[in-house]
Amino acid sequence: MLLDLFNSFENYNENNTMFSAYKHKFQFPYERVEDPANLALKFQNYWHYTITIGVLYYIIIKSVEWAMRDRKPFDLRNYLAVWNMVLAVFSICGTVRIGEEAINNLLSEGFTYTICHTVNWRGPGPFWAFLFFCSKIVEFVDTLFIVLRKKRLMFLHYYHHAAVLVYAAHVGADQAAASSLFMPMNFFAHSLMYSYYALSSLGFKMPRWIAMFVTIVQTSQMFCGVAITAVVFKLKVFDGARCQQSMGNVYLAIFLYSTFAILFINFFNGAYLRKEKRRRIAAGQKKVE
Repeated sequence: MLLDLFNSFENYNENNTMFSAYKHKFQFPYERVEDPANLALKFQNYWHYTITIGVLYYIIIKSVEWAMRDRKPFDLRNYLAVWNMVLAVFSICGTVRIGEEAINNLLSEGFTYTICHTVNWRGPGPFWAFLFFCSKIVEFVDTLFIVLRKKRLMFLHYYHHAAVLVYAAHVGADQAAASSLFMPMNFFAHSLMYSYYALSSLGFKMPRWIAMFVTIVQTSQMFCGVAITAVVFKLKVFDGARCQQSMGNVYLAIFLYSTFAILFINFFNGAYLRKEKRRRIAAGQKKVE
């Protein structure tokens, strides 16, 4: 019964899908997907394999972490700098290319239209949506850098990486319209995050407030995800409106964004607020001495 809910893509139909009518000002030849319907069908047939990939990812990372227990950490600063720069540039490009449609739809058609109409299949949206999905597999390498350098691996890190991959695949199968906002939000947050990591890897001493700002942007993204999905839920359940997002995808989005928001708040509290409180207490004790 539960599997049927998440495999029910009744909203999706090649001739019935609610598409955005926005046309990009320009489009590179390589940004055109010849058969988006077939790509969506493949996601419908195979999206659930990303759950297996997520489990294997966890097992592999834990195995590498175990293998590194008696070894010295690798010095991967140069590789890490290049890696972060590549992902920063990719995320910036994704923000610009897929964000154009979202911003224009919000300004010209309104919020409800934007979250209920999926990206225009004739534009660059499907191309960048597919790259977005692929990037979630590529970003598993982030975790490898952490364990090879013997840095602390948080539950938030691997849960977020694995869960986003599963949801991105389900969005590809569902053609969920809300992803027209989810993707540019994520691209933008990653643009800041990977740019920050790249500069740090190159040896730049970054002010503490920048790290806090990046985390605030990431956390805000999660709350926006919850809010957007809640509006879609209201439109579909209470208003009876047509909206290009299945209820299975709605429930999945609410669950994931809610757990992400809780975990990011907990991380922010531990990384910044509690540390700052301890620092002030220590400073006060020194003054007393």
